[in-house]
Amino acid sequence: MILALMIQQPTILENKMKDKWEVTAMIPAFMGKDPVSRLAKQAVTTKMTKDFNEFMKEVKKDWVPGYESAPYGFDSGAVRHLGETTAQSYTVSTYRFLGGAHGVGVVECMNFALVNGKAKQLQIWDIFRKDKRVQLEKTILAKAKKNPMTDWLQDPEMNKKFEPSELANFWVKGKDGCVWEFDPYVLGSYASGPFTFDFSWKELKPFLRSPNPLKKFINP
Repeated sequence: MILALMIQQPTILENKMKDKWEVTAMIPAFMGKDPVSRLAKQAVTTKMTKDFNEFMKEVKKDWVPGYESAPYGFDSGAVRHLGETTAQSYTVSTYRFLGGAHGVGVVECMNFALVNGKAKQLQIWDIFRKDKRVQLEKTILAKAKKNPMTDWLQDPEMNKKFEPSELANFWVKGKDGCVWEFDPYVLGSYASGPFTFDFSWKELKPFLRSPNPLKKFINP
């Protein structure tokens, strides 16, 4: 059953001071009343509100009157990529600027599904086999290395290993598979930018748990 998550009135958190800072977060509001929708709404709202408040606290602490700089900035928004009563996936994109040559944008993925009949925010090992971590990591790195802009991977002496948060930063497309998101500096220099890599369920099949909360999409 596909859930029509209709955006009504988003919650907009905003704090602006001319020539000092512009801080904005747009939190979507959804109509879904099922357990997965309620959990997703709570988790996404809590995360985005926390990020907004922490940035404001940092800005007020670090701002120096008379300091020659472009206004500090924070802009955050969420996108739903999968919306069903049994599973949902979101990305929260956030750009932060606290002076210097440039700001930094990051993407954080949040996945939700029914696990044993209860709504849960999924962790990577809810979907994939932990004993296959090394093989899964090698599979992702192999695809990433094909992109010549992944500076940190082109030198074999770098021997890149993923941090747990990096390996877990993926969202579910549904029956088409998963997408891994990598922020600036993870796989290359800032100039290389962020990276996005798509994987089909067929590519990921050797690493999937069974039973699996995403079985509906893996085996349609």
